[in-house]
Parts: sequence; structure tokens; C-alpha cells
Amino acid sequence: MDEKIKSAVAVWRDGRHEGASAVTKRLLEFWFKEDHFLKDGSQSHFCRRQQEAIEATANPSSPLFLPATVLPTTAANPSVPAKIPSLKPKPATSTIVKAPTRS
Repeated sequence: MDEKIKSAVAVWRDGRHEGASAVTKRLLEFWFKEDHFLKDGSQSHFCRRQQEAIEATANPSSPLFLPATVLPTTAANPSVPAKIPSLKPKPATSTIVKAPTRS
């Protein structure tokens, strides 16, 4: 994982996930602080890198969510796009037709 992202995740975790919604905080607590067991009775848990990845996507101030204009391609990885397509919802294409009125 990129060092900037890892650093942001660590700061966010140390700050008790400041800025996260109550639901997000509860999910993180459930996933990472509570015991979970498989059907065979063995304990299940996320590994450190899985936890970092989940926290990186849950962190509202994560470098993952920087505006597309600050995500240039790199010489090391030219396949990384300079711009990420907009995530804005597309306008509806259907038309609402009024039902005929009865006379």
C-alpha cells in the first residue's frame, strides 16, 4: 500500500477514526475488536493488511479520495490514469408521462 495512504490510515486509527460516522465506527469496532469464530470453532480475524485496506476505504480524508486532478500518471506506472472518471450520477433518461384524465 502506498506510504501516504498507510500513514493517513495510521493517523486516522490513532485518532479513533475521527470524522467517521457512528455506523462506520461501529462496523470497524465489530470487525477488528470483537472475536469471530468459524463453524469449526476456530477463531477468524482480519490480517493487518486487510484491516489497512478496509480503513483506507472507510477514511473520509484518505488520499484515495483526492480530486482526480491530483492523480497524475507516473513513469513507473504509466497505466495509472491522469484522471479518474466522474462518479457523479448520470441524469435520468426516462420521461414521466402524465396519465390521461377521465372526463
